[in-house]
Amino acid sequence: MTVRRPTRMERERDIDREIRAHLDLEAEEQREIGMSADDARRAAARAFGNRTLVREDLHAIWGRPVLDALRQDVRYAVRMMRRAPGFAAIAVGSSALGIGACSVIFAILNFAVFTPLPVADPQRLMSLAEIARRTGEVNDFSYPDFTDVREARAFDGVAAVRPLVTASIGSDGGPERHWGSLVTANYFAVVRPRFALGRGFDPARDDTFGAPPVIVLNHDLWRTRFGGNADIVGRSLSINSRPATVIGVTAADFRGTQLGIVSEFWIPLSMMSEVEARTGPIMANRHRYWLNPVARVRDDVDVQTARAELDVIARRLNATFEPNDDRTFQAERAGQLAPELRRRAFTLFAVALAVTALVLLTACANVANLLLGRASARRREIAARMALGASRARLVRQLLTESLLLAGLGGMGGWMIAAYVTSLAGLVRIPLGWPLDLSFSLDYRVLLFSVGLSIVTAGVFGLVPALRATTPNLITDLKTDARASAGREGLGLRNALVVAQMAISMVLLLCMGLFLRSRLVTEGMDLGVRNHNLLLLAFDPGLDHRPDQESKQLLRQILDRAQAVPGVESASLTTAVPLTFIISNSNFVAEDRAKDRQAPRTRADIYAVAPGFFDTMGIPFLEGEDFHIDRPSSGGIAIVNDAFARAAFTNESPIGRRILGDGKQLEIVGIAATAKSRTIGEAPRPAIYLPILTAYAAAEYRRGVTLAVKTRDAAASYAGPLRETIRTVDRSLAVFDIRTMESHLGDARIVPRLTWALSATAGFVGLVIAAVGIYGVISFAVTRRRRELGIRVAIGARPHEILVMILREGAKLALLGIALGLSIGLGVTRFASSLLYGVDPADPLTFVVVPSILLAVALLACLLPARAAARVDPVEVLRSE
Repeated sequence: MTVRRPTRMERERDIDREIRAHLDLEAEEQREIGMSADDARRAAARAFGNRTLVREDLHAIWGRPVLDALRQDVRYAVRMMRRAPGFAAIAVGSSALGIGACSVIFAILNFAVFTPLPVADPQRLMSLAEIARRTGEVNDFSYPDFTDVREARAFDGVAAVRPLVTASIGSDGGPERHWGSLVTANYFAVVRPRFALGRGFDPARDDTFGAPPVIVLNHDLWRTRFGGNADIVGRSLSINSRPATVIGVTAADFRGTQLGIVSEFWIPLSMMSEVEARTGPIMANRHRYWLNPVARVRDDVDVQTARAELDVIARRLNATFEPNDDRTFQAERAGQLAPELRRRAFTLFAVALAVTALVLLTACANVANLLLGRASARRREIAARMALGASRARLVRQLLTESLLLAGLGGMGGWMIAAYVTSLAGLVRIPLGWPLDLSFSLDYRVLLFSVGLSIVTAGVFGLVPALRATTPNLITDLKTDARASAGREGLGLRNALVVAQMAISMVLLLCMGLFLRSRLVTEGMDLGVRNHNLLLLAFDPGLDHRPDQESKQLLRQILDRAQAVPGVESASLTTAVPLTFIISNSNFVAEDRAKDRQAPRTRADIYAVAPGFFDTMGIPFLEGEDFHIDRPSSGGIAIVNDAFARAAFTNESPIGRRILGDGKQLEIVGIAATAKSRTIGEAPRPAIYLPILTAYAAAEYRRGVTLAVKTRDAAASYAGPLRETIRTVDRSLAVFDIRTMESHLGDARIVPRLTWALSATAGFVGLVIAAVGIYGVISFAVTRRRRELGIRVAIGARPHEILVMILREGAKLALLGIALGLSIGLGVTRFASSLLYGVDPADPLTFVVVPSILLAVALLACLLPARAAARVDPVEVLRSE
């Protein structure tokens, strides 16, 4: 039989009856000894004691004391927020901005570090790489090294991935180029992702060269290109004009085993000839690094044991094949950011983390300041409650509940801010030469982080005000004029918090100013290339397995047709567009110094270009001659930029000199000006240009060819005609990545634009919070000093003197915070120097203008309460006091 617990109303009625019964009984005993009825009731009440404390004790015995107290505290906190909606809005808004900023950064960290791959037992799936101990350089595996490592007994299986292969996939609507991965046939058996349809490869047959071609599709490609047709499995489609059978479609959450790099399809290594021109010797070459292995650690083996076995294999291979080599093998959790992107990403992430932490500290200081002012205003109320018997612990708990409710609402707002910002992450484009997907979403880890941060911030900004508010002087605070003294006592800590806010805001604004200067420098920077009326269209003549000679004829035809399009001033071809982050490169040395091992080698980015490239791209030609379309060369000539000439031939003319490198012997016939090659912030980088019409080889230029067209009018309007021009030469060609040079250069400026956007947002938030903080303190001080100000006016002080006095007090706080912020900023900004372009971390202009702006904003925030102080009516004030 279930016993029903009484409701709260029933418990309240029972407690009231018990108290009345006890008082009546005590009063009756007092009357029996001769007291009057009124005296007996008063004596009974004195003997009974504090009814509130007794009621709470009875609640603790009969009810659920923790839940009841929590319910009361929350209800009281809600009432207080309704009573002061402006205070609540500012407190919640400040918390939301700080928590939201930190939640976004944690979401990025969660995406890059904590989120496991959507596969079975992701913690046992490892990504392998070769590390040079002396330099720390990270390399892929050669195929022979991979076959040696796959024999390791610590692993259930080792598979290899060749990421970022391209293929023209034909279906209804014509061919389109897609990015995928070439994998060993045991890849899906090792990785173990889920499948929406079909299955993975069969290691017993799909690794055999000459086996029937098969393909596994990514869920997104299946849905967008093939309409989510459930009959796709078993269907034949063309890969580079060759048939292949679809055997499976992965689940929607699996996109590959490298963070950010999306594989739209997977094909087995046996189909290498379908997407790679480099076959044969590459499989036996121990110095050709092109594979990314993934390995699954056995269930009965720990990761450290697996790493130890890899170290043994590395030492054995070093001793057998490369006695002087110092390489080792690294094993880390699969699904992380590619090593070549980590350093810059880490720097950007560290700056973002520091900025958001400062925003959160500023928000906490502001809310703490607000709560201190609120607590000072409520000292009389709190003193009265303590005089009536409320314990300090009870009051502290109630005030902390109010802080927690404010922070909780701020956490909800921060979560919504983070959700909006993360929805924009997928729109970021980085010119790497391949697609990079950095879209991420909020999961339960980010939610728990937001909740935890809300609780921590509530404790940080709520505990000190709660403790100060519950240590009143009961005699003083219960007097009518106690507010003024309470206000004066509370100003010390509040002033300190305002100084801290101003200092943090100063640091944020310094970063904002430096990154703004950096962005302005990059926007006006001479990149060495044309940025107006230039259209870029990419295609890949090597996808359909044309012989290289046929591809050269195709390139010539496309170039001729493009130059004949009305409105086209010039056109050219290139295998790489300047300001693409990753470009093929190699070491070169003058032929007459090649035998000298001490002679320095010049590492240069390699472009294969058509005649007219320098004129079309707006790169000045300095000396010698350009390639000529009507005079084909043997392919043994090259043009270099002046950075290459200075590095390889100091104080000598390189024209007519021969160089060796990348397996070629080349004669230098011309010198072009140095343009930015990879990033806008790079030092002058050596580059070498080869004649594409004679030197093109599909095996060397895997990312295709770009047609660059200079137009008379807006370049974007020529996209349709030029795309159709390419297709008329060969209908099987997939034209992709159509963009203007302005768009491409905008993507190349992604780092200064991101850092500026982050710092501008943080700086603006910090400025607003600091202005609110100093306004709150000065306004609070003016309110508490109304009697003093009234007396000053009454004895002859003029309004402008009162105004100047209040502004002077605000200026002191602002100047102290600015000075502290400047000293901190001089050290902090140096850490961000690698993200600044053409701007010194101690830029004098920034360090003069920014403090002036902050001081002006602070004085403006003080002006309203100062004007209110100057308009005090002494008669009204003294009468009210």
